[in-house]
Amino acid sequence: MRNTKIALAVLALVASSAAMAEGVTVYGTLDAGLANTTGSGNTTKGTSFSGAGAWVGGNNIGFKGSEDLDGGLKATFQLEAGLNAGNGIVDNGGGDSTSGLFSRVSTVGLSSNDLGGITVGRQLSPYIGSQAAGTAGNGHFFVNRIIMGGGFGNAAVGASGTGEDGFFIPNSVQYTSPSIAGFTATALHGVRNNGALGAITAGQVQDSYNAASVSGAINGLNINLGYQDRRNTIKGMTASVSYQLDQLTISGNYTSSTVQAGNAVTSYSGSLAYALTGATTISAQFARNNLATSQSLYNIGAQHTLSKRTSLYASYGVGSNGAQS
Repeated sequence: MRNTKIALAVLALVASSAAMAEGVTVYGTLDAGLANTTGSGNTTKGTSFSGAGAWVGGNNIGFKGSEDLDGGLKATFQLEAGLNAGNGIVDNGGGDSTSGLFSRVSTVGLSSNDLGGITVGRQLSPYIGSQAAGTAGNGHFFVNRIIMGGGFGNAAVGASGTGEDGFFIPNSVQYTSPSIAGFTATALHGVRNNGALGAITAGQVQDSYNAASVSGAINGLNINLGYQDRRNTIKGMTASVSYQLDQLTISGNYTSSTVQAGNAVTSYSGSLAYALTGATTISAQFARNNLATSQSLYNIGAQHTLSKRTSLYASYGVGSNGAQS
């Protein structure tokens, strides 16, 4: 165990040196708007300011960098914080999103063009990434349809020991392969321990989490497959496809999740996005699950690009039988 700790400390030092040697890339999204909500199934109603992001998902700011090492290796690091534009607080990072600064991503790693890359820390589940790839148009739509499909609530390790839950997996190790025949594979393992509490113990068995994905393209058809297994809690698989035909992008997703009690939920969705001009795109999306009282989601939207980094958008969504729009 002592050798492992020393190795990780050295890797962290290399990553910080990369920032000084080659600079840091700063990236992020700031998305805010006015929202009007109605309906008996919604906990909040009326018109309000939305500072958590609406079109592309959660607001965030991140820092990443790399440094060339001998033998074709690179040391890498990435830090990403979620935020709420309404009040500036830490947000959009999962179940513990208001208690940690870099609650979305905090990793160090090594990568090689020939061998692939490995990262350790807190990082996005490849299962969630596969689902997101099946949505065209309003990106935040996929968050609601994941909840509707039963694939979100127990995605992350740590819920029993640390109160964490969501897209981002703490205490995890991830390997991403190099491209092979146009396809890339990713595998992630969430370590079963209570390290976030300051004690290395046997941890909770539910904290053991594994996820994997495969993505690539065949004749212009983009394919994403994902799998997750949180021990004694939930298992899920997802398949997403998308295809671009001139100005039209067609996307679809199928998801199946089974919780510990044996209840299975399947859901499917479809999306269309059409570029009217070089600056304006319209979209339509639909999703439905197989619950006894089947829930459905509908969404239409439009986005107008003002510049390389700035755009305006409008979105209208409807959910049935308790599905949140």
